[in-house]
Amino acid sequence: MIRNLCDNGYASAVLISIDAHWFLKKGKAVVAWSEEYPQVANRPYSYMITDAVPALLKAGFSKKEIDTFLIDNPRSYFSERWHA
Repeated sequence: MIRNLCDNGYASAVLISIDAHWFLKKGKAVVAWSEEYPQVANRPYSYMITDAVPALLKAGFSKKEIDTFLIDNPRSYFSERWHA
């Protein structure tokens, strides 16, 4: 899906993120997972860098494209909204 967006000129509109599926409740980590996806219980916040980025590179995305998704587009998005 991301490749299709990029190939059709929408790379500057792509923002990607992950959800670590856990949160703090009264100072303790609580894992929010489903039986359908039990692997998310072990997904740390570093997952984007340690797993998702290498998967994107392996799928043929360039470092420049990944930087666009993870750096340039979020900077632009939040910059426009905070300074409007």
